[in-house]
Amino acid sequence: MKWPFRVSKTWNLGVFKEKQPFDIVHGAKPGNLVFTLSGRKLRKSYKHIATYADPFLFQNNGKLFLFAEAQPIGEVGYIHCWQYIQDSNWQNIGPVLKEEHHHSYPFIFRDTDGKIYMLPESHQSKEISLWEFSNFPSGLRKVKTILHGAYVDSNIILYNGTYYLFTKNDAHELLIFYSNSLLSDAWTAHKANPVTNDLKFSRNGGGVILHENKLIRIAQNGASMYGGGIVILAVDKLDENGYSESVIEDDYRPVHNYIWQRRGRHHLSLCNFNGNTFVAMDGYADNLFINFIINGIYKILR
Repeated sequence: MKWPFRVSKTWNLGVFKEKQPFDIVHGAKPGNLVFTLSGRKLRKSYKHIATYADPFLFQNNGKLFLFAEAQPIGEVGYIHCWQYIQDSNWQNIGPVLKEEHHHSYPFIFRDTDGKIYMLPESHQSKEISLWEFSNFPSGLRKVKTILHGAYVDSNIILYNGTYYLFTKNDAHELLIFYSNSLLSDAWTAHKANPVTNDLKFSRNGGGVILHENKLIRIAQNGASMYGGGIVILAVDKLDENGYSESVIEDDYRPVHNYIWQRRGRHHLSLCNFNGNTFVAMDGYADNLFINFIINGIYKILR
């Protein structure tokens, strides 16, 4: 989606560093903010980034990385990467996936053979495609199109020997597909489909993860508005014949009401690294008032 020139809201993200254990299943919420990226700042160029969203944390070879969508005003989004150096210092690696059509939601995982993959959202290209890193955190190349169609915010998890793909279609239905092989040409639609068409639960807001010995799914609440909140669900059953889940937390948010996420939020990522739990969240806020004037000037000049 391309932003209009008069952007009234900005998407931003924050990274928290919490001591282990950090158990969100039983209500732990982040409060130690160590890093932020915000579009809520004075616009100084045509390519001002108004969106930092969908953060995913990932560690590799003793290093911690942050992947997220970045989107300049009037352009499509792309996937950007940063590397953790210290709490307030993250090295800017740069864009790692940038094409003519929009990319967001850079779900990233490591397979059993050690290969690292990304499953970015590419609704505009009408496909769910798997990309492999040849030189992590760069060198992405498309290796497989898993599904053709308009899907958003997809996750894959290997559970009890089977790969499960969670995604949402344009009918706002949460769908599951499964396969015995990650690179299979045929993924089977789950018998439970559609799992739900409730806008409060149907769109993923982060990966399906095993946390504190509990399989959980993160959803974004879009019932009242886009970015209405984060929902944490327990996956009570997941196999090829059945699926069920239950709500653990229906409005997960930080301890403090930070301005960068004061209007809402829709994504959560966790990563255990060097004895701490890093938590990444996004959120949106009102733009700076002066940017309304600046945006108008840029529009006239353009």
